[in-house]
Amino acid sequence: CLEAENLSDSTDWLATAKRIEELQAEWKRIGQAAPKPEREVWNRFRAASGQFFRRRRADLVERKQIWAKNAALKETLCQQAEALSEELDLPSAKGTVRRLQAEWKAIGPVRRNRSETLWARFRSACDQVYTRAEKATEAEFADKIAARAALCERLEALAPESEAGDPPAGLGDLVAATRSEWRQLPRVPQSQDRSLSARFEVALARVVEQHPDVFSGTDLDPQRNLHALERLCGRVEALVAATTPEVADERSPAELLAAQLREALASNTMGAKADLDAKRRADADEVKRLQSERNALGVVPGETGRQLSDRFRAACERFFRDYPEVAERTSSPRGGGGSKRRRRRSYSDSGSPNNA
Repeated sequence: CLEAENLSDSTDWLATAKRIEELQAEWKRIGQAAPKPEREVWNRFRAASGQFFRRRRADLVERKQIWAKNAALKETLCQQAEALSEELDLPSAKGTVRRLQAEWKAIGPVRRNRSETLWARFRSACDQVYTRAEKATEAEFADKIAARAALCERLEALAPESEAGDPPAGLGDLVAATRSEWRQLPRVPQSQDRSLSARFEVALARVVEQHPDVFSGTDLDPQRNLHALERLCGRVEALVAATTPEVADERSPAELLAAQLREALASNTMGAKADLDAKRRADADEVKRLQSERNALGVVPGETGRQLSDRFRAACERFFRDYPEVAERTSSPRGGGGSKRRRRRSYSDSGSPNNA
């Protein structure tokens, strides 16, 4: 009786109902007592049990009302999602689907026998919108990829792999127009962009390499760009040499810096440490400026161009590897690279940056 009274206010409906039913069965197994005390105890036991089951029935009625309301709301969302099946403005349709999905999550539970059916219906309608949008995106990018591939083919036709003859009439203007058209094309997915850009640059480098005189005096002038890249290599290598200790030291840059700090503290020359940090930051800014200048260079074709590009990249990486702290403190020019923790602009085998 006491246990039933303690359970009468419980909201753990299933477990409590099971326990009270067990208590009722146990009550029946207990033998009879004196009539009056037994009647009083029985009334208490029955009242406690009845109170719990009345509360349970009332809660079930309330939950059924909530389930019905939630089911109606989800039914409405299903209808709205299904209405998008013919929507032509797919970006707008996707935005609407995302909003409907957020509203769906905010709606409370539905009776289990309807929940799965409603969810399958809603998910199917949403998936249909996303599938249509994906197909449209694929078709859109297919046209853009084809446009870039066509420009690659145009350049490749100007520089066949067989031995080059006289340059085609108007070659310089045609290449300039092709490069301008390439820059104006819309973006494509990154994976295709990398492969197409590399293909375009290889073809462009081959055209310049086969007909260098046509591009003399332009931003594609191979001799001018060759000398400019060699100058950039020398400048970065000079900065690397200036920051490299003359005496070999197997300690890491962090250990060297700690040793310098200890020496500065011991000799009370913290000003020298500040000057050293300022110089390193200035050198790092200069390297990054040189990287930006390299990115702006035109094509440097041939084996010499590839070697110089590798040499320049190796010098930059060496600088920032030796002094990673300045790479973290200074901002890297977009696409120019810096420390290994930052994304570097890639260079193709032709020795030209990926900006055609």
